[in-house]
Amino acid sequence: MSTAPDPLRDCLMPRLEFRALSVAEHARSLHAMDNDPEVMRYINAAPPVPWEGFEEKIRQFVEVRIAALAPRLGWWAAHERASGAFVGWFHLFESRRFPPRLELGYRLVRGFWRRGYATEASRALLEYAFSRLEAPEVIAITLVRNGPSRGVLEKLGMRLEQEFAFPPEVCETWSEEERRGVLYRIGRDEFPVG
Repeated sequence: MSTAPDPLRDCLMPRLEFRALSVAEHARSLHAMDNDPEVMRYINAAPPVPWEGFEEKIRQFVEVRIAALAPRLGWWAAHERASGAFVGWFHLFESRRFPPRLELGYRLVRGFWRRGYATEASRALLEYAFSRLEAPEVIAITLVRNGPSRGVLEKLGMRLEQEFAFPPEVCETWSEEERRGVLYRIGRDEFPVG
C-alpha cells in the first residue's frame, strides 16, 4: 500500500486517508471514474476514454507533473479507512488560471457522492495549506452550473469572488453559457485551523 507523502501523513480525517497517487494502485480506478459520464458532466463531457494508452498517460502524469509538485503540493488519492476503497482524488497546487494562488480541487467516484467525503478531505487540505504551508489564501474553481461542488465550497466557508469564462478549448461542444465558471476563495484568517 502506498501512503501519502510526509506532509499529508498527519491530515486528520475520520473516514478517509490520503495515499500517493500511483499507476499500479490507481490506474484502473481512475479509468473507471473518468469514463463515468455523470462524473465528467461538469468537467469536459468527453466521450469514453479507451484503456489503450490510458495507463501510460497516467504514468506520465504521475512521473512528471505530480513528481514536480511533490512532496508539498500535488494530487493524492483518497481511500475509505474502513474498506480501503478508492474514493477519488484531491489536489492542491499553484493555480494555472489564477497564479500564484493555491487551488484546491477534487474528483470523486459517483458511488461516494453525498457522503460528505469531498468536504472532509477538502477541509483537511485547507488546514494543511494554512497551518503547514502558511498559505495566505486558497481558491477553488468550478462551473456556475455545478451546484453540488459549489455547495461543498460554501460548506468549507469559501466565498464566491468572481465569475469568469473558461476558454472554448475546455469543451468545444459547450456553449459560452455552459462554460461560465466561478472562483471561490478563503483566506487563512477566515479558516478555523486546529
